[in-house]
Amino acid sequence: MTLTQNKKIFQVIIGVVALIIVVILISIIFALSSSKKADQKTISYAIVPPQKDVVLSTNIQELKKNLIASPIKNDNDDLLLYKDTNFYIEYITSPDVFFVKITSNTKSSKQDAQKWFTSKGFKQEDLCLISVRFMLTTTDLRKENPNFSSLPDGCSGQPIKKP
Repeated sequence: MTLTQNKKIFQVIIGVVALIIVVILISIIFALSSSKKADQKTISYAIVPPQKDVVLSTNIQELKKNLIASPIKNDNDDLLLYKDTNFYIEYITSPDVFFVKITSNTKSSKQDAQKWFTSKGFKQEDLCLISVRFMLTTTDLRKENPNFSSLPDGCSGQPIKKP
């Protein structure tokens, strides 16, 4: 064999090895991304969208208006209304929802947040009408609470009939 023939064989071997390495790397990346997607599916939960066509009483409308008028922080119509070590409450103008984002101590945080709303004059059943929704902010909380409901206690998620 001549030096030129050895060089061509060497180039072919290098090309095949490089191709094998690329295929292995693509397989590893695909396997990792598939396992992350599967993990995310097992910990997801649904947030019930707000009801449309709900007519609020004048009293509830006034309480809601007062609550929205006093944010701690206004960030492009996302209003921070309350912040605690275990949860915070935001009002999102569109789609007209109060999000309670729970950061720790799930059961008592949800109860404390509902008490915060009732301390502002709302009744527990009003929380269904004004579209209060609860979210767990970490993967660990979602794993620990697979049956967590995004609705306030006592809300069924069924359409609310007009009075």
